Amino acid sequence: MLKKLIQGQSPQYILEYSYFYGRKLTVNSDVLIPRYETEELVAFVTSDYQRQSTGKLLDIGTGSGAISLVLSQELSSSWEISASDISQEALAIAKTNFKSHGCEIKTIKSDLFKAIEGRFDVIVSNPPYIKTTETAVMDETVLNNEPNIALFAGVDGLDFYREFAKYVDDYLNPTGAFYLEFGYEQKEALRALFGHYLPNYDITFKNDLAGHPRMMRGVKQ
Repeated sequence: MLKKLIQGQSPQYILEYSYFYGRKLTVNSDVLIPRYETEELVAFVTSDYQRQSTGKLLDIGTGSGAISLVLSQELSSSWEISASDISQEALAIAKTNFKSHGCEIKTIKSDLFKAIEGRFDVIVSNPPYIKTTETAVMDETVLNNEPNIALFAGVDGLDFYREFAKYVDDYLNPTGAFYLEFGYEQKEALRALFGHYLPNYDITFKNDLAGHPRMMRGVKQ
């Protein structure tokens, strides 16, 4: 283990587990290591819906399944939770975590909305949002270990958000909402992007515990 650590492997991948929201999750190099900032995204959703007895929720780009797993336990047991990912390998890890925690969560192999059917009350995602030009300033442990497909989103880091904004309204119920994580320098770009594609949505931005804007919520008006 020490040799692997010296060679630059991530501790979580060496141990094959990580913690998220107090839950121990299996991880490997097919999935992103869950971050503490994403726990705040989960708390954002939970604070809005923990008193709602039922609903349908979709977690896009689920990776290890961290977001959907915790929400399935924090929300009412009557909620119907689905988790999608473009990677079959990532979905295999998510299924392992769902089974080990006793969660009934539907998994879907899908590139964003392409294989998604129906409408949801909540759509949540921690998508790729790093610019492809930022590799020079990134931690080498991240670059050398974690899946690029879960990290990078074009030259401006907004590729996912553009596609998401074009189609999300077709997959939300009339009173539904979406919740997204983003990079701390992307707030104004996202304000303009979602204002263009979804002018009839009320967009709220939320800071993380460090005071950086890192989460957004969109609710149809």
